[in-house]
Amino acid sequence: MAAYAGVCSGMRERPSRRLRGLVGFGLFGVTWWFFGNLYEELVLMPNFLVDAPGKRAHWLGFFAEVTPVRYYLPLGPLATLALVFAWLRARAEAPEVAAELRAAVLAVAAGWGVSAYIVPAINLRLFEPAPLPDELARPLAIRWLTLNAVRLVCVGFAAVKVLSAWTRLTADGRG
Repeated sequence: MAAYAGVCSGMRERPSRRLRGLVGFGLFGVTWWFFGNLYEELVLMPNFLVDAPGKRAHWLGFFAEVTPVRYYLPLGPLATLALVFAWLRARAEAPEVAAELRAAVLAVAAGWGVSAYIVPAINLRLFEPAPLPDELARPLAIRWLTLNAVRLVCVGFAAVKVLSAWTRLTADGRG
Protein backbone atom coordinates (compact mmCIF):
# COMPACT_ATOMS: atom_id res chain seq x y z
CA MET A 1 0.00 0.00 0.00
CA ALA A 2 2.88 2.38 0.80
CA ALA A 3 4.43 1.75 -2.62
CA TYR A 4 1.08 2.51 -4.25
CA ALA A 5 0.79 5.75 -2.27
CA GLY A 6 4.29 6.77 -3.41
CA VAL A 7 3.42 6.14 -7.06
CA CYS A 8 0.16 8.03 -6.78
CA SER A 9 1.81 11.04 -5.15
CA GLY A 10 4.41 11.22 -7.95
CA MET A 11 7.33 10.09 -5.79
CA ARG A 12 9.75 7.62 -7.27
CA GLU A 13 10.94 4.61 -5.42
CA ARG A 14 14.47 4.71 -4.20
CA PRO A 15 16.98 3.38 -6.77
CA SER A 16 17.91 -0.24 -6.21
CA ARG A 17 20.95 -1.36 -4.33
CA ARG A 18 22.19 -2.98 -7.54
CA LEU A 19 22.09 0.33 -9.44
CA ARG A 20 23.88 2.15 -6.64
CA GLY A 21 26.44 -0.65 -6.48
CA LEU A 22 27.11 -0.48 -10.22
CA VAL A 23 27.50 3.29 -10.09
CA GLY A 24 29.72 3.10 -7.00
CA PHE A 25 31.96 0.46 -8.56
CA GLY A 26 32.09 2.46 -11.80
CA LEU A 27 33.06 5.57 -9.85
CA PHE A 28 35.84 3.69 -8.05
CA GLY A 29 37.18 2.22 -11.30
CA VAL A 30 37.06 5.46 -13.30
CA THR A 31 38.82 7.45 -10.57
CA TRP A 32 41.41 4.65 -10.24
CA TRP A 33 42.04 4.92 -13.99
CA PHE A 34 42.18 8.73 -13.86
CA PHE A 35 44.72 8.89 -11.05
CA GLY A 36 46.87 6.18 -12.65
CA ASN A 37 47.07 8.18 -15.87
CA LEU A 38 47.59 11.41 -13.93
CA TYR A 39 50.61 9.83 -12.20
CA GLU A 40 51.99 8.72 -15.55
CA GLU A 41 51.43 12.20 -17.01
CA LEU A 42 53.11 14.07 -14.13
CA VAL A 43 55.76 11.61 -12.95
CA LEU A 44 56.64 8.81 -15.35
CA MET A 45 56.62 10.17 -18.88
CA PRO A 46 58.18 13.62 -18.35
CA ASN A 47 61.40 11.72 -17.58
CA PHE A 48 61.60 10.84 -21.27
CA LEU A 49 61.89 14.50 -22.28
CA VAL A 50 65.56 14.62 -21.27
CA ASP A 51 67.89 11.88 -22.52
CA ALA A 52 65.01 9.74 -23.77
CA PRO A 53 67.19 6.81 -24.94
CA GLY A 54 68.95 6.62 -21.55
CA LYS A 55 65.67 6.86 -19.65
CA ARG A 56 64.15 4.19 -21.88
CA ALA A 57 67.00 1.83 -20.99
CA HIS A 58 66.40 2.49 -17.28
CA TRP A 59 62.64 1.98 -17.62
CA LEU A 60 63.13 -1.28 -19.50
CA GLY A 61 65.13 -2.55 -16.54
CA PHE A 62 62.60 -1.19 -14.06
CA PHE A 63 59.60 -2.79 -15.77
CA ALA A 64 61.32 -6.15 -16.25
CA GLU A 65 59.28 -7.89 -13.52
CA VAL A 66 56.18 -5.75 -13.13
CA THR A 67 54.11 -3.90 -15.67
CA PRO A 68 51.63 -1.02 -15.35
CA VAL A 69 49.10 -3.22 -17.15
CA ARG A 70 48.38 -4.95 -13.84
CA TYR A 71 47.27 -1.60 -12.42
CA TYR A 72 44.64 -1.08 -15.11
CA LEU A 73 43.45 -4.64 -15.74
CA PRO A 74 40.95 -6.00 -14.92
CA LEU A 75 39.50 -3.02 -13.00
CA GLY A 76 39.25 -0.63 -15.95
CA PRO A 77 37.21 -2.91 -18.22
CA LEU A 78 35.04 -4.14 -15.33
CA ALA A 79 34.29 -0.57 -14.23
CA THR A 80 33.39 0.30 -17.82
CA LEU A 81 30.97 -2.62 -17.99
CA ALA A 82 29.50 -1.58 -14.64
CA LEU A 83 28.84 1.91 -15.99
CA VAL A 84 27.21 0.57 -19.14
CA PHE A 85 24.93 -1.69 -17.09
CA ALA A 86 24.22 1.18 -14.66
CA TRP A 87 23.23 3.46 -17.52
CA LEU A 88 20.96 0.80 -19.04
CA ARG A 89 19.35 0.16 -15.67
CA ALA A 90 19.03 3.85 -14.82
CA ARG A 91 17.01 4.57 -17.96
CA ALA A 92 14.07 2.72 -16.39
CA GLU A 93 14.86 2.94 -12.70
CA ALA A 94 16.38 6.40 -12.19
CA PRO A 95 15.95 8.49 -15.35
CA GLU A 96 17.11 11.57 -13.47
CA VAL A 97 20.69 10.24 -13.64
CA ALA A 98 20.54 8.35 -16.94
CA ALA A 99 21.84 11.30 -18.97
CA GLU A 100 24.82 11.71 -16.65
CA LEU A 101 25.62 8.02 -16.88
CA ARG A 102 25.27 8.07 -20.67
CA ALA A 103 27.72 10.98 -20.84
CA ALA A 104 30.11 9.07 -18.55
CA VAL A 105 29.88 5.94 -20.71
CA LEU A 106 30.60 7.97 -23.86
CA ALA A 107 33.55 9.71 -22.20
CA VAL A 108 34.96 6.40 -20.97
CA ALA A 109 34.54 4.98 -24.48
CA ALA A 110 36.51 7.94 -25.82
CA GLY A 111 39.20 7.24 -23.21
CA TRP A 112 39.36 3.62 -24.34
CA GLY A 113 39.59 4.83 -27.94
CA VAL A 114 42.61 6.97 -27.11
CA SER A 115 44.11 4.03 -25.20
CA ALA A 116 43.56 1.77 -28.19
CA TYR A 117 45.94 4.02 -30.11
CA ILE A 118 48.42 4.83 -27.31
CA VAL A 119 49.12 1.27 -26.21
CA PRO A 120 50.16 -0.35 -29.51
CA ALA A 121 51.52 2.74 -31.27
CA ILE A 122 53.45 4.25 -28.37
CA ASN A 123 53.62 2.23 -25.14
CA LEU A 124 54.61 -1.05 -26.74
CA ARG A 125 57.31 0.70 -28.73
CA LEU A 126 58.70 2.52 -25.70
CA PHE A 127 58.42 -0.24 -23.12
CA GLU A 128 59.14 -3.38 -25.12
CA PRO A 129 62.78 -4.44 -25.28
CA ALA A 130 62.69 -4.52 -29.10
CA PRO A 131 65.20 -2.13 -30.67
CA LEU A 132 64.01 1.44 -31.08
CA PRO A 133 66.09 4.12 -32.81
CA ASP A 134 67.23 6.65 -30.21
CA GLU A 135 65.78 9.56 -32.17
CA LEU A 136 62.24 8.09 -31.86
CA ALA A 137 62.06 7.82 -28.06
CA ARG A 138 61.53 11.53 -27.32
CA PRO A 139 58.93 12.16 -30.08
CA LEU A 140 57.01 9.08 -28.90
CA ALA A 141 57.09 10.41 -25.33
CA ILE A 142 55.79 13.81 -26.48
CA ARG A 143 52.99 12.13 -28.44
CA TRP A 144 52.18 10.01 -25.38
CA LEU A 145 52.04 13.07 -23.09
CA THR A 146 49.74 14.88 -25.51
CA LEU A 147 47.36 11.98 -26.08
CA ASN A 148 47.35 11.02 -22.41
CA ALA A 149 46.23 14.58 -21.61
CA VAL A 150 43.28 14.01 -23.96
CA ARG A 151 42.58 10.70 -22.23
CA LEU A 152 42.74 12.41 -18.83
CA VAL A 153 40.10 14.92 -19.93
CA CYS A 154 37.84 12.08 -21.13
CA VAL A 155 38.24 9.98 -18.00
CA GLY A 156 38.10 13.01 -15.68
CA PHE A 157 34.86 14.16 -17.31
CA ALA A 158 33.46 10.65 -16.87
CA ALA A 159 34.46 10.64 -13.19
CA VAL A 160 32.70 13.97 -12.60
CA LYS A 161 29.53 12.69 -14.29
CA VAL A 162 29.56 9.42 -12.34
CA LEU A 163 30.18 11.28 -9.09
CA SER A 164 27.21 13.52 -9.85
CA ALA A 165 25.01 10.47 -10.53
CA TRP A 166 26.27 8.76 -7.39
CA THR A 167 25.56 11.84 -5.30
CA ARG A 168 22.03 12.10 -6.66
CA LEU A 169 21.35 8.39 -6.18
CA THR A 170 22.50 8.47 -2.57
CA ALA A 171 21.19 11.93 -1.65
CA ASP A 172 18.75 10.49 0.85
CA GLY A 173 21.69 9.39 3.00
CA ARG A 174 20.90 5.70 2.76
CA GLY A 175 23.71 5.08 0.12
